[in-house]
Amino acid sequence: PATIRSGIYQNAFHLIGKDITTVAIDDLAAAIEFGESREKIKQIVVNAFASIPKDSFDVVILACTHYPLVSDVFAEVLGDVPIFDPAMAVAERVESQLWPRESGYGQTRFVISKDSEPFRRLVAQLFPNKKYSIEVVE
Repeated sequence: PATIRSGIYQNAFHLIGKDITTVAIDDLAAAIEFGESREKIKQIVVNAFASIPKDSFDVVILACTHYPLVSDVFAEVLGDVPIFDPAMAVAERVESQLWPRESGYGQTRFVISKDSEPFRRLVAQLFPNKKYSIEVVE
């Protein structure tokens, strides 16, 4: 919901002459972050798209940093609708801007608004051999 309220995607697509439909999924990021079951996460996605015909989408953009972690759930719920994760485009853009000037000495730092043991477990699982820090800002 915060990403949709920011208008970042709507504005970006408007600049290239495209209109988009946005779908705010109120509880999904929290469900992912706090380690809810796959079935609960799937039900949240099903409910979010229940009133929208699947054939009305050309592509679904996962516009939240949490959503790629459950992209398989989106694929299961939405069927053949292509799913785009903008995180890869952002990473490629950063690499093109910084490489080779800035390589190998970066830090992995997570800044979160609420501490969560499930989040900490997920980070440890995703980065088992990487040094990182987690900072909670309130």
